[in-house]
Amino acid sequence: MVLKDEKKDFENFKRRFDNATKNLEESKKQSQKILKNFEFVTEGIDRAIWDGEYVKKSLAKIEEHPEILKNDLFRQQFKYLDEQTSRIEENSQNFVDRIQNSYGDSAYLSGAVSQSDINMATGATGIYSFYTEFRRVNPSILLTLESPDRNPYRKKDNLIEKLCNIKSVLQEKVNAISIGMANIITLKQLNDTAHQIREFISYFLQVCDPNCEVKTMNWVEYSSPGTPTQKSRGIFAILGHTTSQSITPPIEDIAKKYRDLYRKLSGLAHKREGLVTPKEMMDIKTYYELFLDYTEIILNLRELHFQV
Repeated sequence: MVLKDEKKDFENFKRRFDNATKNLEESKKQSQKILKNFEFVTEGIDRAIWDGEYVKKSLAKIEEHPEILKNDLFRQQFKYLDEQTSRIEENSQNFVDRIQNSYGDSAYLSGAVSQSDINMATGATGIYSFYTEFRRVNPSILLTLESPDRNPYRKKDNLIEKLCNIKSVLQEKVNAISIGMANIITLKQLNDTAHQIREFISYFLQVCDPNCEVKTMNWVEYSSPGTPTQKSRGIFAILGHTTSQSITPPIEDIAKKYRDLYRKLSGLAHKREGLVTPKEMMDIKTYYELFLDYTEIILNLRELHFQV
């Protein structure tokens, strides 16, 4: 029922997610032994496992419809998604290794858990997004996929609560972004939503360091206009006044990812011509999820650091 090439692609894709899920199951066992008091790490693993299972179940349903598999739009989007998730096995195995060698360092693991969590979420969101777009163009195809937003381990309310503890206006900003995400149809709506998320990142880092005290650190890096880089501001948002020795790889990694996300959002915010493409719809949804996840990781690390 399924074409030979598509069958092979799907089997390879599912095998990749299956192996990543097995790695995450092992990482969960290890983390429960080592990190009994840090629920956000095991919650991140549970989120990733659920998303991986979602991908496999959804693809099994799609496989039953050769008219979807033959569609050029579907093939194009599947190729893009395949590229975006090409390293999930490697990243999830690295995560197992990090847990086994972390000696209970929760700050280190908070950065490590994000990669596998985000990889799996990208797959789940991508599958749902490009099927939703296909369904819009081909309304005669009857197939119901559960929204990945139903993931029971994705507690986005925690993020709102933590943002409120810093400054209430951040709650208003993230609520406005959520509303914008639900209404993207035109290019202007895409521009506006990408701009809102991008500016939230900038404003969030300012709230964490309103007097720009990062400038007093001997490890600070500067951009060409002479202002601290977003990576430096991200590190300061987590650690505050600290020495360069305290900047562990996961902390530097999440600060880089926050900076890189800002740049990607700028690209969508400044698109001025043409229609909103399916890829851009998938991109903005992925960036929205990354924005929520990265912000919560920074807050978790910040909270842990200032509790010590």
